[in-house]
Amino acid sequence: EEHPLLQSAQGVETYDGGEKEVVLVHTKKRSSIGTGVIFFKASFGVGSLGVPYAFRQGGIVTGLVATAGVTVLITYTLIMLLRSVDKLRADGAKVHTLAEFGAACWGWKGEKSVTGALLGCQLGTLVAYFIFAATSLTGLIMPFFDLNFSSAERYNLYLLILVLLVPLMSMIVALIRDMHIIDTLVFLSMGIMLTGICEIVGYGLINPTLCGTADHAIWCPMHMFTSFENIPIVVGVVTFALEGLPTVLPIERTMEDPRQYKTVVVWSMAALGAAYAGLGTLFYALFGHNTTSVIALDVSGPVGTLVKLQLTLVVFLSFPLQFLPIREVVEKQSLKWNLSRRASILAEASVLGACGLTAALLPHFGALLSLVGCICFSFLGFLVPPYAWLMLGKPGPVTVALAMCCVAFGLMEMIFGTVSNINELAKHYGEVAKM
Repeated sequence: EEHPLLQSAQGVETYDGGEKEVVLVHTKKRSSIGTGVIFFKASFGVGSLGVPYAFRQGGIVTGLVATAGVTVLITYTLIMLLRSVDKLRADGAKVHTLAEFGAACWGWKGEKSVTGALLGCQLGTLVAYFIFAATSLTGLIMPFFDLNFSSAERYNLYLLILVLLVPLMSMIVALIRDMHIIDTLVFLSMGIMLTGICEIVGYGLINPTLCGTADHAIWCPMHMFTSFENIPIVVGVVTFALEGLPTVLPIERTMEDPRQYKTVVVWSMAALGAAYAGLGTLFYALFGHNTTSVIALDVSGPVGTLVKLQLTLVVFLSFPLQFLPIREVVEKQSLKWNLSRRASILAEASVLGACGLTAALLPHFGALLSLVGCICFSFLGFLVPPYAWLMLGKPGPVTVALAMCCVAFGLMEMIFGTVSNINELAKHYGEVAKM
């Protein structure tokens, strides 16, 4: 009898009784353009709205150099990853996910390590989504009360919203399980997000008093460079902003002609790098040192209300896509332990509850983005692909040197970035995210 977790409305989920694995078979393949759009949207999520905060923290030069450098390095390591996957498949290995890639390269230790980093990436993303939505809704609700909220009162309102968001998100991910629906929501959220960004830019252009300076200039003074201790924070935010990294192999499976996938990845990453550089520079120029980690809070009045609603809606629409890797792990364990679908749904809700609790304890959007980027995304982006390619391929001296540079960069980001972001979080622990 078919397990209830394997039922799907517009797709077929098959069960291999030997390996106990869930495989989603799509009934419709995507073109190169469609694949590029999905890959772009998988990265250009709510985390990208933390890029202006990174530019404010590090300065315009640091922000641009970090964005360009991280984009180039991750593009290079992604190509290494895809070439390593091709080599493994040519040798007969079955590699469709990053966890399977880790298992094929290093056995069960590799699978556990990659799965742990992957879960860290996705759980960090979900926590960031909770923080962004709760902070935006807090800023949305406060103007309707003719009161001067204290920090404690604002934080209590933030907690109340989180308590309501957790069951609501649990219901959304339980109901929306079909990939065709998720695809539609992804395109819809992308349109809404771009509209919201345009509205923020328009607000900044027509309000020349946002810099907080005496002269009412549209363009705010910008620091070229702030301090060395902020560089890891900037790099971590940009690394996190490329949050589509864990989906690179699953997206490949949906492409009509996978041979074109490397070209699609390169062009998509170039578009992402350009978008982040432009977004960070423009928002920092419009809002100056008043740029907050949740950019929606920089906009007030009717436009601010609209923007907060739109970007919160983007979180709701994007949430099912970001939850997919977590669901895959939960469903595999449910199959292994022969759990019912109800138990599986309760397990998913428990994961979201833990994410909500983390968002309550660490309500600093920008610092959390950077911390997760430095630890989990750096491991998957800068360490795993170069190490695998050095092991599987036959690289020349130049390739070996470049791969070692990527590994060294990743290790430095993990060490120095973690220290910088823990210090940043320590400053804000117990405080409400800036309103």
